[in-house]
Amino acid sequence: MPFLKFEDIDKSFGKNNVISKFSLKVEKGEFIVLLGPSGCGKSTLLRMIAGLEKIDRGKITLDNKLLNDLLPSKRKIAMVFQSYALYPHMNVFQNISFGLTTEKMTKDEIKEKVNETAKILKIEDLLYRKPKELSGGQRQRVAIGRAITRNPKLFLFDEPLSNLDAALRSEMRVEISKLHKKLKSNILYVTHDQIEAMTLADKIVIMNQGNIEQFGNPDDIYNDPKNIFVAEFIGNPKINILKVKKEDIVSKNSFKFLNNEIKFENLNFEKEFFIGIRPEDISFDYKSEISAEITIDLVENLGSERIFYSHINSTEMRIKSSKNIKDKNITIYLPKNKLYLFDNDKNRIRT
Repeated sequence: MPFLKFEDIDKSFGKNNVISKFSLKVEKGEFIVLLGPSGCGKSTLLRMIAGLEKIDRGKITLDNKLLNDLLPSKRKIAMVFQSYALYPHMNVFQNISFGLTTEKMTKDEIKEKVNETAKILKIEDLLYRKPKELSGGQRQRVAIGRAITRNPKLFLFDEPLSNLDAALRSEMRVEISKLHKKLKSNILYVTHDQIEAMTLADKIVIMNQGNIEQFGNPDDIYNDPKNIFVAEFIGNPKINILKVKKEDIVSKNSFKFLNNEIKFENLNFEKEFFIGIRPEDISFDYKSEISAEITIDLVENLGSERIFYSHINSTEMRIKSSKNIKDKNITIYLPKNKLYLFDNDKNRIRT
């Protein structure tokens, strides 16, 4: 049996359907990231698992136990919020131990548990400070510490790093990853940040308008997207998408693209379709089957690499390279084996 299972989950707020027939199986010990744009239903799904929102239809089971009508306190789930949700009048020790005081533990047992948790999170020196005396990263550690002490079967993280600056987010990603490996627990983590998803997840759920677009490990999601939505959502800068019109089709298995004739012997081209290529797969100097003359409009200098912006037939093109190109007019090369083909419904065509 899967450790966590969703069966045809539906959720609406009035006439607004936010989750539709959501089904997913999660194995024990997995770190799952729910990734998608704002409003796609990620946080609502987390709140239904925690018991903070009612499930309209469907079933959620955790460790073979039905959660639907179970009280939140009985679910053995711990949730870490974006806003930290710390009690301002309590110090760190009191915040972390708050959930333990209702479990009839002795003072010595509570102290041992809190000290052990503080050591894991490297906040031993902060135990008697108030939240207002802590940085954002320290507050988030305290919120995570409060969750750890409860020994939950499942951790829920709702965009926990979105209030932190870039350097702290990077540091906390590493800490959360280490924590998962140490605790060997299940984590369901909500974010709209693809870097968090790619670096943290065992598997990623790409969500869109309450539905699952794709579910798989980070490499599969990135290298083998099922449709244009997934291809554009993962990758920075995002994938280039160019349209091949019907008049560009030369024969059933060939078409014109950037003044080159491209053949795929095993395909049958009849209707217009789309071609995608990732910015890092375009080269300035490694000659390949497809080439095009472009004019560089703008360069973003990222230090170790640059992003070059151009346009082809009024479509913006992005090229990612470590080279420092000074010329405005230049030839680019696109390897045929790096092209992604999508049909007119924006679903992937397998080559």
